[in-house]
Amino acid sequence: MDSTALNMPLSAGSLINRVILRSIGWKLVGKRPEYARYVMVGAPHTSNLDFFLFLLLIGGFDVKAYWIGKDSLFHGLLGKILTGLRGIPVNRRSSNGFVQQMTDVFAQHKEMVIAIAPEGTRQLTKLWKTGFYYIALGAQVPIAMGFLDSMRKEVGFGPTLMPTGNIEADFEIIREFYQEKVGLNPAQQGLVKIKETP
Repeated sequence: MDSTALNMPLSAGSLINRVILRSIGWKLVGKRPEYARYVMVGAPHTSNLDFFLFLLLIGGFDVKAYWIGKDSLFHGLLGKILTGLRGIPVNRRSSNGFVQQMTDVFAQHKEMVIAIAPEGTRQLTKLWKTGFYYIALGAQVPIAMGFLDSMRKEVGFGPTLMPTGNIEADFEIIREFYQEKVGLNPAQQGLVKIKETP
């Protein structure tokens, strides 16, 4: 496990992001994970506005996170902008090799944060995708529980979890943390649940 502590003072950019959050009635909570490499969960994901709160979250904590987005967004000028914001295009119509590809990315970097929305869409979904878990497991890095909660108007980091390989047991910890978090569009928010292993 890579447990390099990141004890760096807040930058001017971080302070600006925090001021913006306060100006729109939100607050930053928790603390930045003390790891150089980890998978960051972003949930619940129910609205396009989640992305802007995510940027304020990572900006407020000075986290240089890459994030996963559907490849259909990465075209033309918008694609250049999203790539500049550390977006990584992914073909969600095929999961072939995705976990291994992201695992390899971690192996090539001493410092790397990849943020993933496990719901995979802002639309109502019954199950969370498990790619984030298996990427962390394969790369032997922690899972950091990033979140937003519209009821409390909070964005931030919760606990971190080092995956054990027992996804059912580990997911109970993840579920317990996220079950009371409310998205910006609650009608589009499903249960924190994964497909049961046969």
